Order: sequence, then structure tokens, then C-alpha cells
Amino acid sequence: MRSSGISGASLRSAMICFYLANEGLSILENLAARGVPIPRRLNRFCRLVWRLGGRIDQSWAIT
Repeated sequence: MRSSGISGASLRSAMICFYLANEGLSILENLAARGVPIPRRLNRFCRLVWRLGGRIDQSWAIT
């Protein structure tokens, strides 16, 4: 008997999305640190995510 209404498949999908997004942001951060130009809209989005997550590293951010 399950105590929550979350099925195993939906939980698995949510975890996959989380890890893909996390790794994608990490790869993007590493590319930017190496000097690869990042599109301005994507850069703004990343700065917003880092601010909301308490992880602010704007040493490579486009101003």
C-alpha cells in the first residue's frame, strides 16, 4: 500500500529531469568558465537560477 499518490514512473521521470537539468547547467558553467560565449538570454536564466538557489558565481556572466 502506498502512502502517497506519486507513482514510481512519475517519480523516476522527475528524478531524470532533475539530473539532466543539473548536469546541463554544470556543463554550461564549465564551458563559460573556459571562455565559450553563452547566449545572453541563457546567461540571464542561469543567473536567476543561481540566485534562487543561493549559488551565485557571476565571474563569467555577461553584463
